[in-house]
Amino acid sequence: MSKITVTTIAGQTSGGDANKVIIESGDTLQVDSNATVGGDLTVDTSTLKVDASNNRVGMGVASPSRQVEISRSIADGSGELGIVSSDSSTSGALGNIHFGNSTDSSLASIRATADGATDAGKLEFNTEKTGAAIETALEIDSNGRVTKPLQPAFHAYRNGGNYTKSSAGYHKVLADATRYNIGSHYDTSNNRFTAPVAGRYLFTIAINTYTNGADNQYGSFLYLNGSNYIALARHYARGDGDMVASGSAILQLAANDYVEMWSYNNDTSFGYSSGTLWQGFTGCLLT
Repeated sequence: MSKITVTTIAGQTSGGDANKVIIESGDTLQVDSNATVGGDLTVDTSTLKVDASNNRVGMGVASPSRQVEISRSIADGSGELGIVSSDSSTSGALGNIHFGNSTDSSLASIRATADGATDAGKLEFNTEKTGAAIETALEIDSNGRVTKPLQPAFHAYRNGGNYTKSSAGYHKVLADATRYNIGSHYDTSNNRFTAPVAGRYLFTIAINTYTNGADNQYGSFLYLNGSNYIALARHYARGDGDMVASGSAILQLAANDYVEMWSYNNDTSFGYSSGTLWQGFTGCLLT
C-alpha cells in the first residue's frame, strides 16, 4: 500500500483538499463491516450518485430528478435496467416488478418468464381487484401473441325450449343460458349485457325464425338502453319455413350502458328456435 493521505484533522480547514481522506491511485479501500454514509455518495461523478438531501439515486446522472433515474450518454439517450435470473429452466421466472402500498406490496406486477425454452421469454401483466387475488390480465408470449384472459366477453343462447310470439312487432329475444360469461356482465335473468367500462364492443346476433306464409317480414336488432339502436338483418319470407336473421356491429358504449337482442316480425305466429346451434348472442370488449 502506498499511503493514505488525510487532510484537515480535528476541524482544521486549510488547503484545497480540506476534510478529505484520499486513497492513492492504484490502492483499494476495503470495508469489512457495515458502512454508513451520512450525506451524498458519489462514484466517478455520475456512475452512481446518491442524493441524500432529496432521497434520490442516479445512475449515469449526477443530479437525479426522480427517486431512481438511469441515463446513458449515447446517441438515443436511453437508460437501461437489466433484471437477469441465474436460473436456466424452460419455464422459470426471469424477473418481476411489483407495485403496491402499505396494505399490499403487490397489487399489480409485470412478470417475465421463460416460454418453453431457455432462449424464449414472455411477459405477464397482472392486476388485483378488490377482494380477489392477483391474476394475469394480459400476456405477450414469445411469438408476440397478445391474450387478455379477463377481457369482458359472453356467448348467450336459448336453453328454455321453442317459443312463439302471438303478436306482430318488436320482441326481446330470450337468451337464458351462457357458454361463457367472462366477468359475469351478461345477465340471463333479464337477457342483457351491461358494459363494465366505456369502450368499443363487438356484438353478433343470430335468430332462427320461422313463418307460416309469404310476404312476411322479420329481422334482428340491437337495442341500447331499452331503445332500438341498429338493424342487423331484415328479410321477406317467400313462404313457410325457417331462416337465420344474423348480423354484427361495433358499438361505442359508456360504462353501465346495456345491450339486448331483439327481433321484428309482422306475422302473428312468428317463432324462434331454441338450442345452442340455432340462436346466439355474443359480445366482447375490443378496446
